[in-house]
Amino acid sequence: MGARRAGSAAASLLAALLLLAAAPPRSAEGQVFHVYDRLNRLRATVDPTANDAAIWTYDFNGNLTNGGTKTYTWNVRDQLLSMTGASFQYDALGRRHRRVVGSTTRDFVYDGLNLVQEKQDTTVKANVVTGLGLDEVFTRIKGSATRHLLADALGSTLALTDPAGAVQTSYTYARSAPPPRPASPTRTRPSSRAARTTAPASTTTGRGTTIRGCTDSFVRIRYASLAASRTSMRM
Repeated sequence: MGARRAGSAAASLLAALLLLAAAPPRSAEGQVFHVYDRLNRLRATVDPTANDAAIWTYDFNGNLTNGGTKTYTWNVRDQLLSMTGASFQYDALGRRHRRVVGSTTRDFVYDGLNLVQEKQDTTVKANVVTGLGLDEVFTRIKGSATRHLLADALGSTLALTDPAGAVQTSYTYARSAPPPRPASPTRTRPSSRAARTTAPASTTTGRGTTIRGCTDSFVRIRYASLAASRTSMRM
């Protein structure tokens, strides 16, 4: 088994090095090289110092199927059905109504297309106060914690405040992916959404959900990967 793993790792490293040599569009962060194809999709990461590499693969629709240590499966509607450590279910309107991470099942309740409640079994975990617009979220209440969302003219959340008006979390935005990388440990929002400096088990800030332990985010039909530091899945 050990020899098989070693052979697989060597094959991955060789394939990544070949990609690195053949693909002009690449970037480096320290000693780690990121290789992209002509469609600007991440195809490989290579760390020459650690003698380590990972290959990223996609299906014919552009959906990520293998990203480093994780695998992904999609349905015919290009909706993410499962990834390593989690699975998802959708209703007839394309809304994600269930997420299973390990032994924990979380159900989502909607008012139209807007998420208004999160439940675990029969227990309400969070309530969301929404406006009339799509993804227009005013308040999220989870247990004893209430957070009000302050948005800019584009609808992007700039800050979360407590009932007293004190800012608890703030967000900044880049013009395009990849999202900014603060020095402290972060959670990132999908697409060009901002990085946050706190890491709850899961968070919904009006447009998407991130899960602790699952470094990928979902917002409508867009997915973003922390490992790639960019929106590298199906757009």
